[in-house]
Amino acid sequence: MRRKHTIELHSFMDGSFMDKKKVKRKASPNINLYSVSPFVLLDPTICLMGIGLVSVALLEKFFEQQGNYDVAEALHTGFNIAIPCVAFGFIWKLMIAVSGAFL
Repeated sequence: MRRKHTIELHSFMDGSFMDKKKVKRKASPNINLYSVSPFVLLDPTICLMGIGLVSVALLEKFFEQQGNYDVAEALHTGFNIAIPCVAFGFIWKLMIAVSGAFL
């Protein structure tokens, strides 16, 4: 048969029931924990890069709907080059902004 241990609610809530049984734990090594705020993404440079990409995409759609396929094709070609550059710039800027917390 298993032994059952009954704990009163008051002693459970204030933690005094643990005084009878001391729990031994290993000493953990010193670990530095850092947190990164999501507000880093609201950096003006990052927001302007995102707004620029969205505006070029909307401009390309506008020219395509108007029938200016040559202008839309030129924007599309530039857009294919700009997206990776802006994406790597975004990652680079984000890494620099986040690493400032660790310095």
